[in-house]
Parts: sequence; C-alpha cells; structure tokens
Amino acid sequence: MRPIYDSEHGQVWHGDCIEFISRGPRLGEVIVTDPPWGHGKEIAARRGGRLREYKINYYLPETWNEVPEWEYFYAMRRYKFVCFGGNYLIDMLTGRELCVNNRKKFDELGTIGDVRKFHSENPSHWIIWDKDRPESVKFSSYELAFTNFPFESKMYKYRWNGAYQEEPRHDRKEEKFHPAQKPVGLLAGIIRDIFPYCEVVIDPFAGSGSTGLAAIRTGRRFILIEKDEYYAYCSKYRIEEHLRQGRLF
Repeated sequence: MRPIYDSEHGQVWHGDCIEFISRGPRLGEVIVTDPPWGHGKEIAARRGGRLREYKINYYLPETWNEVPEWEYFYAMRRYKFVCFGGNYLIDMLTGRELCVNNRKKFDELGTIGDVRKFHSENPSHWIIWDKDRPESVKFSSYELAFTNFPFESKMYKYRWNGAYQEEPRHDRKEEKFHPAQKPVGLLAGIIRDIFPYCEVVIDPFAGSGSTGLAAIRTGRRFILIEKDEYYAYCSKYRIEEHLRQGRLF
C-alpha cells in the first residue's frame, strides 16, 4: 500500500487500514474517525423501527456500512482516539461487553433533551454533537463520539441540516460527498479542544476526507486511509482543491 497523495500537509492512502494502525502510535499521533456503525437490520430491530432507505445521490459501495471486525478496534485502542458512533461500537471500543442496562440506556436516547441528560450523568469519555435541527426533521438530531481516555464530556452545537450549516461566512456551503460526512468545523473544534498538543491526526476510515481538512485548519498533519478507491480519491481531490484555492469550505 502506497499513498496516493503525499505532501508536507499529510498523506492519503488507498487500502485497508489494519496493517497501518497495527504498528501502534508514534509520538504526537492520535485518531479521529467515524467508522461504519452498521445502520442495518440489527440497529433497526434494536430501536423497534424500520431501516430507512437512503434516497440520495451519493456513491455507495455495497460494503459502505459494514461494521469492521474487532481487530480494527483492538488496534485503535493503542492510540488516543475520538470515535463517532461510540454508542453503537462501545463493546469493541472498550474491549468489554456492556450490561443490558447500559445498552438499554443508549437505545432509549431519543430527543436532544435525552442526550443532554445523558451528558450531565456521564461526566467523562463522551462528546455529543447537537446538530441544531428542528424537531420536525426526521433525521437524527445528535451523534455521540467516544474517547478512550478520561476527558470531561463536551457538547458541541453545530448546525448541519441540509442547506442550513453552521458557517455562513463562507461564500458557499460545504459540499457533501458522503452520507456520513462530518462538518470540517466540528472536527476542527474537537481536534483543538481534545488534542491540543497532537501533531498528526490519523483517520483510518477516512471517507471523503473531512478529518484531513480539519487537520489542515488546526495546523496539524494528517494521515487518511480509505479502503474504497472512489472515496480515497475524493479525499485527495478535496485536499488538493482546498490547497489550490487557499481557503477551506
């Protein structure tokens, strides 16, 4: 596996991340990632609802949302990390099975009010993203990310609702390339707050490369690894386009 992009700012790799992250962290390296959560029949059944079909124009490979095997998360645990979807992946992220009550606690989170209560009752390890969406919107109004080291739980309110985005100062909105894409501004805030002294941000499930753009915004180098060729080159394109224009969307 060789990088398809390599510069003073960082690298983009196309391939399976397991070999890379299994080497363990080097000085100044951390992980910020959003692996596939498995929004499939298991989660739909656990929530007692139907599996929503994605009626969108994104490119979606057949395996885009298959949860990685435990070996990937075992390798990740050697790093300090922030991992979105922590409430779905907690068993593998922590290396232990949660009791029924804790699993039930996650499944019963519904409104943003429920999440704020969860935030107040769980003072460490959790990052909550409030998407600032009206209650009429059917999509999720929040997401949870897990950190594997003691850190005061933090909530970010960052609007991400179709055409309504948090950063209106830009002359155009952040273009979306991936159905699970995270806003660059949100990731940049997390990197600054959670990892103030890190030098390199690794995303082993890079998707469309937002973590790399956030690393550039915060003055860090990045290493992005994506197994799907289309999205690996999408990451490369977004980074090159940003550096060519000299500004971040």
